[in-house]
Amino acid sequence: MRVGVHTKACVEALGIKDAVQAIAEASISDAIVWAGMSGEYLNTIELLRERAVGVRSVALPKLTMHAANFACILQNWMLRLQGTGAAAASLIFADLRCDQPTKEERRALFAGACTGTIPLIIENNGRRDEWLSAPHQLASLLDELPSCGIALDLGHAAACGRFSREFAMLRRRVAWVEVHDNDGEKDLHLPLGSGSGRGSFDIGLGDLGWTPTDVFIETDARLGANRGAWTEAIRSDVAQLRQCLKTLEDRHVGAK
Repeated sequence: MRVGVHTKACVEALGIKDAVQAIAEASISDAIVWAGMSGEYLNTIELLRERAVGVRSVALPKLTMHAANFACILQNWMLRLQGTGAAAASLIFADLRCDQPTKEERRALFAGACTGTIPLIIENNGRRDEWLSAPHQLASLLDELPSCGIALDLGHAAACGRFSREFAMLRRRVAWVEVHDNDGEKDLHLPLGSGSGRGSFDIGLGDLGWTPTDVFIETDARLGANRGAWTEAIRSDVAQLRQCLKTLEDRHVGAK
């Protein structure tokens, strides 16, 4: 069972160097690196690996799928990661914004996307009524992209008014699960233990019906530039998540 963190909030608050140190001090073994809009993500990857933190994926900045140059942008990111010794294990659409495209438009937009050496992962969106927030929309796209996987974001599911079990049809395509807390209405990315109802990470994990083996924490502790406080916040999130996963695993084993 692997537990990791998403670097976005921490890097934005502390800067790359201090964020990496906070993550390493929290004994994190895996990370998803936020690409941002510049090449600084390569520095994040390098520093994480120097601290023996594995890089599971690079999360692309917000992309508008109906943009005429979307396919070119995607291909450029693929080539950029393939051409560096710090290439990540996968490339994830963390915030893919678009109107619902037709099948022909999807085929053109994703042409060649899954033919490279870097796997493509697509995340469920966290805004109600937006394409790829509903399980059947994800299932339809994955049918067209057989080599793609999904990052199942339980906080996004809750913010869209959905229960985790509604995504059970996608279990075999789930590369990892992402957790953060909210109020069941808005995508707040609160620290674990701060949510309510469907927006609580433990409720979401318990509703899945299985215990995921790879889970990434994507919370925003909102602690400013206090590195020590960020380290403790990450440790707290990790401890709560590990305890929840152990409880669920024991429950599932006992049910067999």
